[in-house]
Amino acid sequence: MATCGICASFDIVIEGGDLNVAKTFTAPSAFTVTGITVTNIAAAASTLVVSAAGTDLCGTTAAPPVAGTGIVQAQAVAGPVSSVTVIAANANVAEDAAIIVTTGHPTVTKVVLHCMRNPVTGASPPGSPITIA
Repeated sequence: MATCGICASFDIVIEGGDLNVAKTFTAPSAFTVTGITVTNIAAAASTLVVSAAGTDLCGTTAAPPVAGTGIVQAQAVAGPVSSVTVIAANANVAEDAAIIVTTGHPTVTKVVLHCMRNPVTGASPPGSPITIA
């Protein structure tokens, strides 16, 4: 007998206020971060740290990337929107995990976590609100 689950992709968009001051929220259900994009309104490069329950999700520029501080590319390199490396081994976020997002400069005005809901776990239905502090 086979079993299956239906997954829903969604984005968590964090913007407004100074994102270079840690922004925290609690995962309403289990999900996997499949990508991260950021908007950088200044020319200079910056950084991004995203952690879930104390585990870094972003990858460094080392080869191969390791968990740590991600790099937000300069506009001359990537334009105003750039991708930040996600460490696949750390990308699964448990329900009720504390997520902390911190950028390296106030000119990074938006962080988007591209996610896939893990329907096997978690009591919260799709569309559950997230409170950002």
